[in-house]
Amino acid sequence: MHQARYETPADHDFADSKRVISLSLLPLIFEGNSLEINYATSALGEVRIEVQSGEGRPIEGFTLSQCDAIFGDQISRTVTWGGNADVSKISGKPIKLRFVLKDADLYSFRFGQ
Repeated sequence: MHQARYETPADHDFADSKRVISLSLLPLIFEGNSLEINYATSALGEVRIEVQSGEGRPIEGFTLSQCDAIFGDQISRTVTWGGNADVSKISGKPIKLRFVLKDADLYSFRFGQ
């Protein structure tokens, strides 16, 4: 399981929503048909995820702009792109994940069946 965490200073004003983090992972190969995340956002925050080829090029259907905004606080939330959660067509191929966190914490992610 991969984890990313960003600590927020105690005096941070969540109303400004200016804390944006973008992180990309090294190439990985997965099996499954959905991507699930454990996350928490502020009231104005969100998480978006882009799936890229092993070379770092966005894969059509899984781009950052196509990712449905994720907000709230859930232990297991399925990621969707334009309402579609099925990632089986890229299963078994080298990919990179790019996470963009706006006033949000990402605790873990996993690929499910």
